[in-house]
Amino acid sequence: MNSLRAIFGRQAGLGRWLRIAAALVILGTVLVPIASSSAKSPCTPSLTCERHQDRDCHLDRSRWPWRWECTGFSIHWTASGLANGYYKVEMTSLCGNKSSDFYVYSTKGCNWLTGSFALDCEEYTITLKYRAHKSDPWQSVGQCNGGEEPLPEPEEPPVCEETPIPPCIRADISAIIWGGWDGIVVNATVGGAQQQPMLTAHDAFGRPAVLWTFYPPEDDDWNVVVTPQLPASLDPKLWKYEPASATVTIGRCHGTQVFFRLIHTGPNP
Repeated sequence: MNSLRAIFGRQAGLGRWLRIAAALVILGTVLVPIASSSAKSPCTPSLTCERHQDRDCHLDRSRWPWRWECTGFSIHWTASGLANGYYKVEMTSLCGNKSSDFYVYSTKGCNWLTGSFALDCEEYTITLKYRAHKSDPWQSVGQCNGGEEPLPEPEEPPVCEETPIPPCIRADISAIIWGGWDGIVVNATVGGAQQQPMLTAHDAFGRPAVLWTFYPPEDDDWNVVVTPQLPASLDPKLWKYEPASATVTIGRCHGTQVFFRLIHTGPNP
């Protein structure tokens, strides 16, 4: 009887130890992933930057009162692989320091953020910094450096060569005869020299007129005398021109008009 108690007692003690061991194994399977996941995050922070030509103005809200600033170019940055914690993107350059602070919180997955800095300086350094708590020191987890290569010059529009305007070397004189008709002879002299007589014809306005084109030398003026000729069918005692002739002075690139009126001087028929 005593031997049976000893055997069963030993079995009971062994079962208790087996149950304890099984509980420890189960607890270990739960704690080990938790510890490993907290020790190492699947997110790896990184920073990428792109420089863009930017001649526009932007509203600077980093100081009060807000004001507009015009810059030479802008840096667009993207911070990716962000786990829970505090982050800061900090820019340093000869133009001064600028930064953007933000807190990332997510129950699952990795986060990303993007932003930009407007600069006048070509050399700059942008750093992505991280800390788990506000009291922790900042740690650099990513960086961009720029300014080693100059920005490409904007393409200039093609320059169209202008066709030179030819010099103005002509001078025009037109004579209009009110009350006249087509075929009336009009004479002209230049410096006393007789020119080819012209016959009146209707101009664009329906007026009987003649047109001479002369080519005086540069920096020289000509005196032109215009005299209309009375048609042979008209009696010079009853008809005349007013004025009888007209004198004009012309030079290069000069145009003028002279007017004559054919009138009846006798008694009314």
